[in-house]
Amino acid sequence: GNLDGDDEFRDTLTKNPIKIGETVSMAEADAKKLFGGDDSPMDKMEVTFTLKEKVTYQGAECAVFEMKWKASGQPKDSPVVLSLELTGKAIVTIDGGEPRKVDLQGPMSAKGQIKQEEQVIDINGSGTMSMKMEVEVEKASKK
Repeated sequence: GNLDGDDEFRDTLTKNPIKIGETVSMAEADAKKLFGGDDSPMDKMEVTFTLKEKVTYQGAECAVFEMKWKASGQPKDSPVVLSLELTGKAIVTIDGGEPRKVDLQGPMSAKGQIKQEEQVIDINGSGTMSMKMEVEVEKASKK
């Protein structure tokens, strides 16, 4: 996917003013673009942001959101259904809606069944997924 996702973040978070405690949802098409694009096996996707506070981060005025990402789907030609539900924090610039840091984690599972001739193989896996992204902002050199 394209986790720099500036356009998807900007479209979701700068369209209208957001108050502390308010929750906004990313359009499902944008969420799919952000997390895998057309290659994503996830056919259902929901991303929400709840504004928690305003901070100065890396020298920029930023908004701190609680971010939730729920997704499920089945990869092409696979009997396995994947699902995940990650939560965490997203720090986004107020001027421009650019993500500076995203840190999500939560449960994911894979379930399915493969049938071959007289064999049936049950697949049932689960674990914790974490996803982290941080933009390194170059410091202006002082002369």
